Amino acid sequence: MLVPRNNTVDLITPANAPRLLHSGEEWLGTDYPHILVRDDSLRLVGGLTTGVSIDHEFGTTLQGPVSIPESPDHVHISSYWAMNPMLLASIGSSAVMPIPTLVPTIPAILEGSSDMAGLF
Repeated sequence: MLVPRNNTVDLITPANAPRLLHSGEEWLGTDYPHILVRDDSLRLVGGLTTGVSIDHEFGTTLQGPVSIPESPDHVHISSYWAMNPMLLASIGSSAVMPIPTLVPTIPAILEGSSDMAGLF
């Protein structure tokens, strides 16, 4: 049975100090699952070969196998480009027929703007 811990306020650690969360009672090192939060970055590590890093200088980094459980027409790149749904319907042939991988789409936030324009 889980025993609730006493929620105390840490008055010693500065507010901008890095925060580290790991499983177990003692720190085993960076090869084990942990979460590190700093003022300018976040690191979520699942093990030696998997993790997500978000940094103001380097952006978002994914390490390890990546799975996107969604159909390709719902995968958007920078909100404006989507995967072409024709890629799934295409049947290979001996003729070379280029099919674009990305097609332009209207971001969801802008779709309703044309409806709202007539109200004002």
